[in-house]
Amino acid sequence: MENKNKYPGYELGDYAYEKERIKEEAIGEDICPVCGDKSKLIKRKGYLWECRLSICTGKIPHRCVISEKVDSKYSVGDHIRIHESTFAKESRIILNSFREGVITKVYTGIGGYYFDFVVKRQVIVGDEIPDTSWAIGQTVHGIRHSDRCVTLL
Repeated sequence: MENKNKYPGYELGDYAYEKERIKEEAIGEDICPVCGDKSKLIKRKGYLWECRLSICTGKIPHRCVISEKVDSKYSVGDHIRIHESTFAKESRIILNSFREGVITKVYTGIGGYYFDFVVKRQVIVGDEIPDTSWAIGQTVHGIRHSDRCVTLL
């Protein structure tokens, strides 16, 4: 109970992961592009991505990805705010600690898009860091576009 009062903000909880659950549906039948046998077409959809699979029903069952699409939420030049958060099962977003900045690079990586940004403003536990601090102007690399702590300003 002490930790909940220590970090003002809100809990992420299970509802935060609702968007990330993978939904799967059968969309028909086709011929397998690998072996030529019958296959089932499956559409899988998750948060910011979608793919179509061919699941072969022949003698040696296998799967192959027919198409895959990943969406990016952010682009170069967007102003963002990244809140700090705790880590664990009952993680919380801390509302009075954050960094603001401008996105300088968006690129693909394993499991989606990532971006880099330059810090223009930083607030820690309600106190703003002075502009002369080493943290201002620093480039932060490798933030996932699906991170729930990021908001677009």
